[in-house]
Amino acid sequence: MLGTYLSDKNHEVKGAIDMQIMKRYISYAKMKCFPRLNQEAAETLQNIYVGHRAKVQELKKQNKKHIPITVR
Repeated sequence: MLGTYLSDKNHEVKGAIDMQIMKRYISYAKMKCFPRLNQEAAETLQNIYVGHRAKVQELKKQNKKHIPITVR
């Protein structure tokens, strides 16, 4: 997925899923699936987020103009 954001938009990614199939899958998952994170996964995500925020705060202290963001 990240490869599609980082590469040329006209470049087809090998093994990529058709966009219509992906949209239908996401729609189905929203209606039928209700996954929950276990405690370990939640803590891992929290630690990653806290690490990113710490890096941003450090860049602000150094007066850097470019702040990294994540692909949404």
